[in-house]
Amino acid sequence: MTEGDNLAMLPTGVTLRGGVYQLRIGAPKDLQKHYGVDAWRGSLRTSDRDTAIRLGHAKIAELHDEFERRRAAERPVRILANAKLVEKIIQQMRHSVLEDDDINRASLHPLAHIPLDLADLGIAELSADRFERLDQVKDATQLFAASLAELASAGDYKLAKHYAAMATSDMGLPEVDWSDQVVLLAKVARALADIYQQVARRAAGELIETPPAPTAPTATTGEFGESAAANDEDAAATGGGSHSLEDVLPEWIRFRRAQTNAIQRTKYALKLLRESGQEVALEKITRRHGRDFHLWLTEDVRGLTDKTAKNHFDCIRTLLHVAEVELEWIPRNPWKGMELPQEDSVERPPWSPSELVTLTTAPLFQQYQLPTVARAGGSAAYWIPLIGLYSGARIGEIGQLEVADVMTDDDGAWLSIHERAEGSTLKTANSERMVAVHSELIRLGFLDYVKDLQDAGQVKLWPVIPRTESRSRGDNFSQWFGQYRRSLGVTERFPDFHSFRHNARQAMRDAGIDARLADAVTGHAPAGSTGDVVYARSVAPSSKRSAVAAISYPTIMLPRVYARGQR
Repeated sequence: MTEGDNLAMLPTGVTLRGGVYQLRIGAPKDLQKHYGVDAWRGSLRTSDRDTAIRLGHAKIAELHDEFERRRAAERPVRILANAKLVEKIIQQMRHSVLEDDDINRASLHPLAHIPLDLADLGIAELSADRFERLDQVKDATQLFAASLAELASAGDYKLAKHYAAMATSDMGLPEVDWSDQVVLLAKVARALADIYQQVARRAAGELIETPPAPTAPTATTGEFGESAAANDEDAAATGGGSHSLEDVLPEWIRFRRAQTNAIQRTKYALKLLRESGQEVALEKITRRHGRDFHLWLTEDVRGLTDKTAKNHFDCIRTLLHVAEVELEWIPRNPWKGMELPQEDSVERPPWSPSELVTLTTAPLFQQYQLPTVARAGGSAAYWIPLIGLYSGARIGEIGQLEVADVMTDDDGAWLSIHERAEGSTLKTANSERMVAVHSELIRLGFLDYVKDLQDAGQVKLWPVIPRTESRSRGDNFSQWFGQYRRSLGVTERFPDFHSFRHNARQAMRDAGIDARLADAVTGHAPAGSTGDVVYARSVAPSSKRSAVAAISYPTIMLPRVYARGQR
């Protein structure tokens, strides 16, 4: 249906009564406390159908804009975590816990500030004997401090997040958004363990003073996160009368009829723009801001692939296009035509033989010692790098795979790489393809892993890896993998996960595989004549299987460490 056809229809809620068109617009459930069941009901004051169509659509658009404004006004204020704010949170936690310890000891409830029952601390009841009671308190606080340290070392930060929330509440601050600052939350978790270790030393007789409460952070001292400080900066930058990219967002949603996933991605890109320090009044945005934003996105600490960085950049560029073309708020889109480095245009060396040895002799690949970090996805930490190494597939392609995408026929097993309804992670049209499962993966037990998932009724091939509104499963895994390889001593920017593609192509080239056939295996867009393009789309499965079989790494020696039921 075209836009013109849609406008020829009466909008939902328009009825003809007594020769005059009436309109009823229901209120969303979350806003019915403001409107009741109906947000608007009344006459359009016309008996002409075409006029009723125009008036009806206009009124519905007006109400939906009003709905968004009300939701934005009611959305809880959140501030982004930053280093200065975290220091204040830790100071407040230390003050509160030690002060509670003082108060509870004086009131003869020495364990009241520990959020566990006595039974969980190994105590049936506190002894009436003073010295036995002191021993119980000492043992209990030492146990709790040790448990907090264990949680922190295992990457479990839920309790730390709870204590941080109490600290910000004590300081009169809004809720903190930790979603992109796990490193800072880890710091809070370690500090919490240290604080309770101080409580334990107190119980053992060490005299430790309770520090004073810190002064509450303010926007002017730079200790606030994004929401408070950025609002002051926005007011100064826009002069109170110009537009911002945030103002463009609802107009873009209306003009483009944007879907939920696209809206979430764009909101996240705006959040990143604020964090980067490149958000200014709409009329003041320049190409320099675009360049600096993209450089910020591609810094190693961000853990983003070039493709993901470009996607975030393009979300902002689209808003600028709407501001220029549909809204006419700016004379031109300053980011139009900006050329950004693409994933394959960055010169990445393959992993060297010694680096591959460093990687594959790690306990993960030799003893199947899986990481506990959620985004690594348990078994995914073992299988995904090996699939990349023995197929040349991109991390986004591997990360989105489902159990049903592993197929078998008379010739062997295949990975079906194709578009997903949840959001495309394929780079080009040539990326959609069938990739043979390498015999080395089969020897190591990959098909047994898939069978275990099938028996468990799993849909995703990597069920533990999360997909968020702003990050694909591949992105989440890629961020973990970058940290993992650096922990092994592979600390330069390259080689990274994408470098496995270069290893696979080099192995095929060394085995005499035609470059066009290697393109068909790795999903690389062929450059050259129309004949090359046609060739890439018509390669026989047996040829693809032979090309994958040619991938070999003489320096790698992997034992089979996966057994059925280990998923």
